[in-house]
Amino acid sequence: SSQKALQEAIMHLQEATRLDPSFAYAFHNLAHAWYIAAEGLIKASSRPNFFVKVYKGAGFFKDHTDVEDSIRDVLESALEAVDQALVIRYEFPQAHNTRAMVLAKLFRLDEAFEATQVALLQSPDYKNASDSQELIKKMIRERATIPGYKNEAGFLENVNELRKQQSKMWKDLMK
Repeated sequence: SSQKALQEAIMHLQEATRLDPSFAYAFHNLAHAWYIAAEGLIKASSRPNFFVKVYKGAGFFKDHTDVEDSIRDVLESALEAVDQALVIRYEFPQAHNTRAMVLAKLFRLDEAFEATQVALLQSPDYKNASDSQELIKKMIRERATIPGYKNEAGFLENVNELRKQQSKMWKDLMK
């Protein structure tokens, strides 16, 4: 199954980063694999029985009762991996773009936008980064329509409102 293949890929990439902690591409690929896993969790979150059977049943993710906690854990793993790739090799526009998309799914939109700017500075014709930046701009505009929104810190503190928006924004990201 694709979940099993993804699990194996993550395990192999984790081993590669353990064996060679200076392998920026392995860290970036690990981050990308975690990002794909998060997308799968987001899709599966609308089908709780499927989520439990396929994802939790495989022992792949931490045992959370809350699907959103599992998604956040996977995205945090992706962020740690991509940040390590960028510590090793900062001139890596693909990693900056991956970081942007992970941050966007964590609703750290200002940081996500900045990551796309770095990717585009390093590679001005990088279409994926340009597309990511446009998507993040759209999310920032939508975020500003939330009643009581003042700044990103306040936005992140307002967890209840954030969770209401997560489902819609995740679905938009999957389009």
